[in-house]
Amino acid sequence: MKTLPAMTHYAVIQIGHAIFGVGETEADAIEDAREWVDDGDNLEDALAVPHAAVVGDMIVVECSKALYDKVKADGTVLYEELGRDAICLPSEIDDDE
Repeated sequence: MKTLPAMTHYAVIQIGHAIFGVGETEADAIEDAREWVDDGDNLEDALAVPHAAVVGDMIVVECSKALYDKVKADGTVLYEELGRDAICLPSEIDDDE
């Protein structure tokens, strides 16, 4: 069984592509992402519902604090999708099997 990290922060991602913003709240993550998207003023209107989203859609998901910290320090990073609800660093997933 896999042990997953706590999801305490948020990220705006384009599914299958990149992280565009992170924050302590959904609103903070959206605000952080505005700089990196084509139409930042209308970002909320462009966000898809995570469970209905497909590759290429922009969504807000929960993320781990470690991922949040790494993005703030290094810019974008590789991430592991945990369904359509959350992301974390690949190194944070412990396989207890």
